[in-house]
Amino acid sequence: MSQHSPKRPGTRAARLASTLLACAVLLSGCLYSFTGGGLPRTIRTIAVVPFENASTEPVLSTDVQLRLQDQIPRKLGVRLADQRVSDAVLRGRITGFDESAPAFRANPTSTTDQVDVLQAEVHITFEAEIYDVRQDKLLWKGSGIAAIGHYQPTSEQASAGRQRAIDQMVQKIIEGAQSQW
Repeated sequence: MSQHSPKRPGTRAARLASTLLACAVLLSGCLYSFTGGGLPRTIRTIAVVPFENASTEPVLSTDVQLRLQDQIPRKLGVRLADQRVSDAVLRGRITGFDESAPAFRANPTSTTDQVDVLQAEVHITFEAEIYDVRQDKLLWKGSGIAAIGHYQPTSEQASAGRQRAIDQMVQKIIEGAQSQW
């Protein structure tokens, strides 16, 4: 004698409905994707304008622009375009550049007041904005932003700290654009 559980009305229909619902959830998850990286869907192209440079570093603006042009398309899902035909414009101003040594100690072997620099850093202050040309509106603006690049002066050049500060600067701009969900 076999033992079968008694059939309950609607059990098969309930199982079928839950299976279909699970499939729909899985498929919708597979079809979901990020587009525009936080920018409106209408922004497909962007012009990265050279930043004004009020710092004492003459080529800093060029270095920042090249890094932005490298990272913005990949991180925000847009293409670079000339300012005359782009959907949006990224522009800004470098307001300051400074190098400092926040970590140092007295040199124990020195007969004078020499110090050993343990860590140095490059500070870049800036402001930036992303402007939607087509809609004639500001999408994001940041001002008084600081980017810091640390480096070890005993084993690295100041240029390493400068590059880290530029990378942090670019990351802050990308995060600002992505915060506009």
